[in-house]
Amino acid sequence: MLDVGVRYVSTFGRASLAVDVPAGEMVPVCYAKPQWSFLPGAIGLTRSRRPQPRGCGSSLRSVPAFAIGFPFLLAVFG
Repeated sequence: MLDVGVRYVSTFGRASLAVDVPAGEMVPVCYAKPQWSFLPGAIGLTRSRRPQPRGCGSSLRSVPAFAIGFPFLLAVFG
């Protein structure tokens, strides 16, 4: 069993993988740390994408709409 994590203030991005390694040989393992510290890491025998929270892109796209829309609504209905 292979356990991996990123150490900063605390350990985050933990991931585990059971790997059989024959005597005298190496097995390449790929680890991707998460974009946010509360998510787990990604580990596997092939390269994987960095874990991201679901819906992150859509919530970031709504920030400009809120920044423009809120002052407008405040001016009209305030």
